[in-house]
Amino acid sequence: ALTENKNAVANFEQGDNLYKQGDLKGAEAAFRKAIELEPKFAQAYTGLGNTLNAQGKPEEAIALYNQAISFDPKYADAHYYLGNALYAQGKPTEAVAEYTAAIGLDPKNPAGYNALGNALYAQGKLEEAIAQYKKAISFAPKYVDAHYNLASALYAQQKLTEAVSEYTEAIRLEPKYAQAYTGLANAMDDQGKPQEAIAHYKKAISFDPNYAYAYYNLGIALGRQQ
Repeated sequence: ALTENKNAVANFEQGDNLYKQGDLKGAEAAFRKAIELEPKFAQAYTGLGNTLNAQGKPEEAIALYNQAISFDPKYADAHYYLGNALYAQGKPTEAVAEYTAAIGLDPKNPAGYNALGNALYAQGKLEEAIAQYKKAISFAPKYVDAHYNLASALYAQQKLTEAVSEYTEAIRLEPKYAQAYTGLANAMDDQGKPQEAIAHYKKAISFDPNYAYAYYNLGIALGRQQ
């Protein structure tokens, strides 16, 4: 629950709106004012953490998320954003602990399962990652990133038919998803369908003309056609 301090809440909401608009300096000032008015305002610490993280200050953000958790240990978002910051720093083990805490507190939030899947994937725990992506999709069937991540994990296991199905679903949900076209092309190439793969690499490049990986794979596929 937000604090009873109406002025602090007003500043927090202003910070939230400015953050969403991309005014990071304005958001930072508003969140700091909210904290000044209400020094144990966990949501404001988290909002400030997100703002500083977006400004390329992850260490300060992590300290703020930890402060938020110290004031409200059951605040799921603080655990989730702390997990994101740790994951971005290449600390998947610590990230897993935070995502697990976030899920325990907010068991129906698909973002937590997707993020936990990514952290487990980074640890090379593909089966566990796949289970988390599927859990995310069970709560949000149209969650594009979870379908894409699930496809990538299945592809890493060389479960090509399942991977094709998930990449296809990601594309159905987001028709200009260049990375999904490239993933689909990779899987189809491995299935011995080079013409379909080439068509999908070209589609990826049409949506993202600077996508070097798609050009590279297209070049290899075309080279084999010679």
